[in-house]
Amino acid sequence: CQKQCRDENGFKCHRMSDGHQRQMQLFVQDPNRFMDDFSQEFEKGFMQLMSHSYRAARTLANTVYADFISNRHHTHMNSTIWVTLSNFVQYLGRTNQCTIDKTPKGWYIQYVDNTPEARLRAERAKEEEAAEVLEEDRHNAMLNKQISDCKKEGGFVESEFTGLQRK
Repeated sequence: CQKQCRDENGFKCHRMSDGHQRQMQLFVQDPNRFMDDFSQEFEKGFMQLMSHSYRAARTLANTVYADFISNRHHTHMNSTIWVTLSNFVQYLGRTNQCTIDKTPKGWYIQYVDNTPEARLRAERAKEEEAAEVLEEDRHNAMLNKQISDCKKEGGFVESEFTGLQRK
């Protein structure tokens, strides 16, 4: 149900209502569809928060989750396929949506930008770096050629080490 109850009595009253009974009959007919829908909604909301608020930071997963559930209209994790936050974090790591690592403090997550624009930026950066390395190699080859040409002509003399002379 989409109903948020304030206390145990409110939840008890809600469970007895006709609306809840109808929703439960629908749920019993196809529970996997409901769980999958809620799971997708939870994942989408969590990743949207990650991409906007925690984009470049390695953050404790509990911190992000606390921020996520502070939104009054969030999807509850207990209506998803993930039993614990740890299971969800490991899922994010397996699907390459976040880089994850476990520490004594808990799970840390960092957002991985998989958008086409980010991939294009990374590809361009690699191309620019490769072009820079190639240009540097050409420059070094040209300098080495000039040095060897000067040595052949006799115009280049290696400097030799001499001790410090005091006058």
